[in-house]
Amino acid sequence: MADPRQKKICETIRELMHTATTGRSPFTIMRPATVDTGGAPNARVVVLREANDGVLSFITDLRSPKAKEICAQPLVNLSGYEASSSVQLRVAGRARINTDEERRKKFWNGLLPHTHLLFWSPLAPGAIVSAPEDLYTEVELLNGDSAKLYAHFGLVDVIVDCIDWLDLSTEPPVRCRFARTRDGWEASWLAP
Repeated sequence: MADPRQKKICETIRELMHTATTGRSPFTIMRPATVDTGGAPNARVVVLREANDGVLSFITDLRSPKAKEICAQPLVNLSGYEASSSVQLRVAGRARINTDEERRKKFWNGLLPHTHLLFWSPLAPGAIVSAPEDLYTEVELLNGDSAKLYAHFGLVDVIVDCIDWLDLSTEPPVRCRFARTRDGWEASWLAP
């Protein structure tokens, strides 16, 4: 990147991702879109947990449609928006369920206990129940059994291929794309 404005935007993106994973910011909550079994887009929100060296990580229940969709079709797109600065980020990449047991365990042990409880149900996310309150009477709760909770825990890594930055606070708006190449990151200005 020869253009100093693009270098500054690139550094700002790194700072935003760092802040999103070490504290709370609008980019802490990202919206990954996957492709469902019928070929349709399927978007939801996740908490961004880690951003390192062009890899973004979040957690999921391994029984969830999201995990199954990632295994079947790893191409994903994550988006986020910070209203106070009028900045939108779109990230395209390849997702994978991390199978490195040492990293999974370390990640799991770094989560707060209330986050472990996201994996409490013996039913898969999205399973049909007769009524919300019946879930607690129809199923045997895992009661914090760490091994059973951990069995449902998935760590998703997204290898970033492209980041699209759109700053709507300027006149005219500024849009820049950063694409991964063999030699690093290539920046291009885009029409907003």
